[in-house]
Amino acid sequence: MLYLLGWKGRMEGGPPRAGAIPHGMPCWFDGQLKKRRVLAMLVCFADESGNLYTFTMACAISNDQKWLRLDREWKKSLAEFGVPYFHMKELVARKGPYCNWPQHRADAFIRKLVWVFQAHVMAWCATTVIIRDYYAVVKTDKNRKQRNPYYHAFQTCVGGALVFSSDQFKHSSLDSKVSFMLDAGGASQQRAAFYFAAFKELNGIPNERLGVLLFGNDEKINGLQAADLLAYEVHKHHQGFKRKSYLALRTLPHVDNLCNAKQLRDMFKDRPGLLL
Repeated sequence: MLYLLGWKGRMEGGPPRAGAIPHGMPCWFDGQLKKRRVLAMLVCFADESGNLYTFTMACAISNDQKWLRLDREWKKSLAEFGVPYFHMKELVARKGPYCNWPQHRADAFIRKLVWVFQAHVMAWCATTVIIRDYYAVVKTDKNRKQRNPYYHAFQTCVGGALVFSSDQFKHSSLDSKVSFMLDAGGASQQRAAFYFAAFKELNGIPNERLGVLLFGNDEKINGLQAADLLAYEVHKHHQGFKRKSYLALRTLPHVDNLCNAKQLRDMFKDRPGLLL
């Protein structure tokens, strides 16, 4: 599966070792061990970006303590630039609180938020689906209903987060869980919850680590705003844009999947019953 691809990041030699912390990031893992906590919780905030041709879902992964630190620094950044929240779509269109912003102010705002993201997010994963290729390869399900690339991207990101969690805690006695939060204004909450529950039944993945799926307001929850930033940057990259902000995000451990026709055929040809 695509989510079994290796993690890429600053460290040489491929995926990070269990408990290893990328250069420049606080070593929270050893602190958790010293406290002998029974449960280690990773929280993943996810958001999407797309157009008629491509769809991206991105998931920012960190622990609860680091998310609290990000929340504080994110709020300071918003206050510094005089805006109540971050929403990339509004910033690009210069709508809402970003009305009449000059380009240099928008660029400085993005640089600041990317810095906060780098400092407090442990890793990220993203899947970009070429929509035309998806529907050419994946026809209909057993009920003759056409599938949605949203849920393929969502499940791939969930799998990537689980693999990262397994690597981080495989030599630990901690009982680790990975929980997820999506924007309540995004896709159908009922369908997303159904696919999340179905994902727990798949074989061959560390699904015992799955926690809960929650939904939140992206104007109030800064972790969702961080995921919005990530999803936009990944989507622009796969459209061919060369952005320094995306390159900065790539310094973190990450998996960035592009699902074209060949990859989709290779993934599903021997797995006809795989959830999409």
